[in-house]
Amino acid sequence: MAVVRVLGLSHISFHVGSSEALCRELRGRYGFRLWGSRVTASAEQQVLRKGSAVFIVNQRPGGRPRARAQASAWPSPSGGFLYDVAPAPGVDTAANVCFEVRRVEEAARRLSGLGCRVLVPPRRVEGEGGLGPVTYTVLRSALGNVCHTLVDRSAYILMSNLCALARNEDVNEGYVIEGNDVGLRLTAMRYWKCSEVGMSIPATKEKKMDCKFVIAESLPYQGKNQVDTFLQQHHGAGIQHVGLYTTDIVSTSKCLMDNGVQFFFPPPAYYTEVYKRQEIMEVGQDPDVLLKYGVLLDASLFVSFRYLMQVFTKPLFSEDTFFLELIERKGAAGFGEGNIRALWKSLQTYIDQKEDKETKEKAQNGSP
Repeated sequence: MAVVRVLGLSHISFHVGSSEALCRELRGRYGFRLWGSRVTASAEQQVLRKGSAVFIVNQRPGGRPRARAQASAWPSPSGGFLYDVAPAPGVDTAANVCFEVRRVEEAARRLSGLGCRVLVPPRRVEGEGGLGPVTYTVLRSALGNVCHTLVDRSAYILMSNLCALARNEDVNEGYVIEGNDVGLRLTAMRYWKCSEVGMSIPATKEKKMDCKFVIAESLPYQGKNQVDTFLQQHHGAGIQHVGLYTTDIVSTSKCLMDNGVQFFFPPPAYYTEVYKRQEIMEVGQDPDVLLKYGVLLDASLFVSFRYLMQVFTKPLFSEDTFFLELIERKGAAGFGEGNIRALWKSLQTYIDQKEDKETKEKAQNGSP
């Protein structure tokens, strides 16, 4: 059996009510550049690029969505979008993680045989100036409104690869965190572990080939938390955040902060706790510098001087349904599990403060 090789991530696409607003945010504050566009009578698509990260911003026909549409519902047509489908009208969302492959038809056939729903059958699109063709198919994922486009652009340079990083803990029952108002189970998957169904990512040292997803669920009887808030505001499961790799997280965080990007800051005690402060200093980092930019550090438990650093932005949309992560790796292979409690607390504090503010504003305005 020939193996259909996944060459890497191509791009991540958004479906929003206003592409202008999101593009302005990504260009003005995050330094993305407009790389291409496609406007038809039924759809508007903008391609933005920053380094190897590529986002496609799709504007829903008719602008703002219905308030109570279910994010897990799928219409049958593509909605006029190229390389994508239009999810049912809902909140602004990141809904498509696109992979580059070489044999789209074969991949679609095998995955369909395994029970995957094919939203767009393999389709051939001729490139301009005789530089085509591009072949793609769109498959529904197992979660919410998320779908996956498989694209073969070997004959046409459509867009560069995207590096989306989320780290994994290879435990059958997931990575479980409980206590102190934190109840969370994380289950991580790598698509290169799918060789038994005829699909794999070839072994390589290049980070852009490494594709990992972390699936989070809240544990029962823990009270309302950020996962439940996401599910409520997103009207179903979906992509909560995407990690972007950087080689210098402090400089990048400073640059973005100077541009107006707002970050989540963990509790100050994170940097003053004796063990954590020692952990930070032992790998050559300055706790006070990390505190200034809200950078979290997680050192490897098994190999000395291997660690990762990460920082998280506040939501990009009016609903708390999507944010970005910056991540710098110094040889560590985890996903920052040692930082999850601090991130959870900072996110939960943000949500609680936002809800309190909205409640007070409603009370002042006499709203129920």
